[in-house]
Amino acid sequence: MTVNGLWAQNLDAKIDSLRWMSSGEKDGERIPTARRILEIDSLNPRAHEYIVKSYVLLDEYQRAYSYIDSILAFPKPNPEVVLSLSYGLRHMAPKDSIYDFYYFRVLLKCLEFPETKADAAYFLSNAYYSDFIKPFRKEPPTIWKWKIDSASQYEWDKRAAEQIGISIDSLKKIRSQIKLPVYQHSADSSLKYLKVLSNSDSPYNQIAKIPIAQIEEYLGISSRYELDSNLYNNHYFPEWYFGYLKEDWKNDLSTDLFDEMLFTSYRSVDFLSEHLSSLNEPILYPNADQLTYRITWLPSFDHPIVIRIVKSETGGEIIWKVGTGMGGYQPEGMVDEGESLLSMREFESISGVLDSTEICSDLRYDYLLMTDGVSLIIEKAGKDQFCAYKTNVPDDAIKNLLIELARTYFNEIETGIEDY
Repeated sequence: MTVNGLWAQNLDAKIDSLRWMSSGEKDGERIPTARRILEIDSLNPRAHEYIVKSYVLLDEYQRAYSYIDSILAFPKPNPEVVLSLSYGLRHMAPKDSIYDFYYFRVLLKCLEFPETKADAAYFLSNAYYSDFIKPFRKEPPTIWKWKIDSASQYEWDKRAAEQIGISIDSLKKIRSQIKLPVYQHSADSSLKYLKVLSNSDSPYNQIAKIPIAQIEEYLGISSRYELDSNLYNNHYFPEWYFGYLKEDWKNDLSTDLFDEMLFTSYRSVDFLSEHLSSLNEPILYPNADQLTYRITWLPSFDHPIVIRIVKSETGGEIIWKVGTGMGGYQPEGMVDEGESLLSMREFESISGVLDSTEICSDLRYDYLLMTDGVSLIIEKAGKDQFCAYKTNVPDDAIKNLLIELARTYFNEIETGIEDY
């Protein structure tokens, strides 16, 4: 076999290598590899993205722009290749007028193709919406803001200042500078593309309706805001379920609701649904035939655990499942499962602890900024009821309940619950 033949045999590994930088690797070091891949597969999106990204990271912007021009010059460019160019441009690129011209030019081209229309609408609406909200925004998404004490904030500021080589005081001054929008008519443009997104098959189509209502309120347009309660993409919750909306959120421009819904809700729903599906759990939303509680315990570096308690006329039943792998990563299936009957007294004891967490309060997502830890999700479903609560700071009553249930039903499995 020729050298080229051997190289082509390992094509998938070569393509995958473009996703990450190895320790000590320099920007653009694998451009020859990317070009070699394109000799074999001229439409490979990963290779095109890597080349554009590398030029951007090397501050060779004109080469990046020329490369994009060459792709768009084709009468019928491949949609996935065109979209990959936008991915490459987003890597630490300067937000100047030339960058904007090429970034939006690529995305507007993607809007012409059914295959990439939803992705293009998402990136366009997000760019314009972020610009629209920037002068008003006071709060970052929930995932970055909950319960950060002053000592922790100081450490984060110190680390950030050291990384960019300035003092903490200088960092605070930069943060306090007046924020002005870059694009003209950003509210109208974001509304236009958000509506395209909401009418697409994008997984963010429901999330888009929330900033749409916010912008329409701002522009004085009559809003017909209504969230869809249907479940999509094999999810166990609506995409918006864990988002945090203030009482007067339509008139409140201090929070980026697009990021709010994306970070706190959609990604939580998506990741949680993968784990529940991997453990063959039933969907409880929007209701259940019998009163049911479900505890989902997802520790970063220990087994994922799901415990479901179902009420019956004589008491109830407990169904427990322990997953393979670690709860902070992609699910890998089930290591063990079991079930047992509960007396009425046992059922009421467990449900009493769970109800004490105020599962059905307005706050569905409670987050403390940290690197690793555990995600706890508690659901409660009945014939005309569903509510759920997600946190990474479970109280002692819940942890003690989980420890007790683990010792009773799957004591032979090392759960590590006591460590969280």
